[in-house]
Amino acid sequence: MGESHINRAGKCVPAKNDPDFINKNCCKGKCLAKINPPELLDDVFLIFYGLKSKDEQDLHLQRMIEIAPILRSRARADTLECDRKPKSKNFKYFLLLGAIRTQVCKNVFINVHNITSKRQEEFQIC
Repeated sequence: MGESHINRAGKCVPAKNDPDFINKNCCKGKCLAKINPPELLDDVFLIFYGLKSKDEQDLHLQRMIEIAPILRSRARADTLECDRKPKSKNFKYFLLLGAIRTQVCKNVFINVHNITSKRQEEFQIC
């Protein structure tokens, strides 16, 4: 399930949960340094896709995303004051590695669970 392959256009599609692909798309490459051994990523993937329904998957994803308040807001010099849209919240993303919740960046969270950013954004409408 989820092995690398060549698509119809002749491009190589990486395997689902490929550590090299996930590390390349990480914010600064430091998220995966916390995860030792890397085989734990496979466990997260198998547990997520082992859930019986999409509703159970959604509940799992909701438990792994936390809402955090904005600690400091900074005004941008190049925008007009009337055009500013203040950010109302921050989000923290976690992976359940064994019994330990480990904080990771958004890209690693999306790539490990192999979900789209649109599906992840559904949980940010609070």
